[in-house]
Amino acid sequence: MSPDAGAEHGKATRRPGAQGGARALLKRLIGLGLTVVMLAAVAAPCARAQMQDVPADHWAYDAIQSLARKGIILGYPDGNFLGQRSLTRYEMAAIVQRMLRYLESTKTGQTTPAGPATTTPTTPSVSTSDLDTVRKLVDEFKVELTVMGTDLKQVQEEVATLREQMDTVLEDLEPIKAQVLDPEGTLNAVANDVSKMKKLSISGYVQARWEDSAEANKDSQFYIRRARLKAEGSFGDKTKVVFQIDAGGGDKNTSLTLKDAYLEYGWLGVHEFAPKITFGQFKWPFGYEVVESSGVRETPERADVLRALFPGERDRGVMLSGPSAARVMWNIGLFSGVGIDQKGAPWWSANFSDNNQHKDVVGNIRLRLTDNFFIGGSGYWGKAGPNGQLQDRTRWGADLQWYGVAIPLSIKAEYVSAKEPSGTASAPVNREPWGYYAQAAWSFNPHLSLVYKYDTYDDDGLGTRGRLSNHQVGLIRWLDDKSRLKLFYQWRKEKQNSIDNDVAIVEWITTF
Repeated sequence: MSPDAGAEHGKATRRPGAQGGARALLKRLIGLGLTVVMLAAVAAPCARAQMQDVPADHWAYDAIQSLARKGIILGYPDGNFLGQRSLTRYEMAAIVQRMLRYLESTKTGQTTPAGPATTTPTTPSVSTSDLDTVRKLVDEFKVELTVMGTDLKQVQEEVATLREQMDTVLEDLEPIKAQVLDPEGTLNAVANDVSKMKKLSISGYVQARWEDSAEANKDSQFYIRRARLKAEGSFGDKTKVVFQIDAGGGDKNTSLTLKDAYLEYGWLGVHEFAPKITFGQFKWPFGYEVVESSGVRETPERADVLRALFPGERDRGVMLSGPSAARVMWNIGLFSGVGIDQKGAPWWSANFSDNNQHKDVVGNIRLRLTDNFFIGGSGYWGKAGPNGQLQDRTRWGADLQWYGVAIPLSIKAEYVSAKEPSGTASAPVNREPWGYYAQAAWSFNPHLSLVYKYDTYDDDGLGTRGRLSNHQVGLIRWLDDKSRLKLFYQWRKEKQNSIDNDVAIVEWITTF
């Protein structure tokens, strides 16, 4: 490259503008130093030796040697110039200082060079054109240096603003930091709240039904058979509280009934492996289908014999129970004996009345023969009627449940016999009703099952109809994990004076 071409190259690199950044400015300062080199006119004998890495045919060779002779630029200790190396601010300050010394010495007529003398000083010779060129360069870079100072000030202001914002963020983070680091702080409080929520559970189910009966004076209808809401809370390791209401009312159009309200206490903890005591209003511990929830039962209703002898399925009392996970499961309780299905009384009062001092004893025992085969026996011993007119009331029952493993079949059956007083104190009548049911369910797949159930109920008090029999067949389709659609048809027969009272039922039940 020729010296003229190099000058043009240096000129081009000095024109990027004030916004070119520190890197562009640094290159331009290097260009300024090289231009100053070309303006020098005084030589030093040792300059060539100090700039040994600058070839004689380099386009800036003469300028470098001229500046070196004036002492304005110096080589590195190893004698090299290193022309491709970036110029630091320290080096630039040293060059400018030596250049100013040189100019000052020129004005005063001194002959001492700006840098360390390596030869006998000579009288400097600087032309007027050289000084004019230097002044032009200084004036040209004055604007850019001013802009650089302005940009630097703006950067400093922005850094200060960012520092203030960072301080604000750090202040906002301090409370969070304290909560995270404080073992007694908010995280523990949140954990405690979550733990309490886990101990309180809400569940229930809704049975929406369409029913069409062939019986005279009964029209088809839509109604809510059951709408249960149940809350269970364990506020300690040994105590459990259960509360359940029903807003369905079935076809009786009652608005609200209290189903369950009891407390459980397990001195070894409330779980399936510990005995417990239950106090309040809850289901009689009799048989299988009385205790089984309507939310999981296959058929729309319980067998007629159980609906007749255990209306409402519940009573008030106290019960002692063994571990429910044991091979032998048992329950025994003391109850008022009147149940909760008292007709004509409001739900908030009917559930807490008794008409005699005698209390009934109810209990059952259930054997787990295998993991899929259970048998059980139940007993009920009590009195009925007002004080002074008490009559014996007893019930006995046996049940079994078998769930197929090799085949998708389940079988359930239950038998109940009873001694039920009726009539008046002066003319008592001891009825002895009995009944049973047998049920089989076949699962075609996890979503579709076929159910057949036969139940019968014989009671002398039924008058002219005698023994009742009920055949029902139904399909159960699981819509999802919580919802089932049931299609059932019931053929109902009376032993004598039979009437047409078959029933078709479509039911949708969803649990939560």
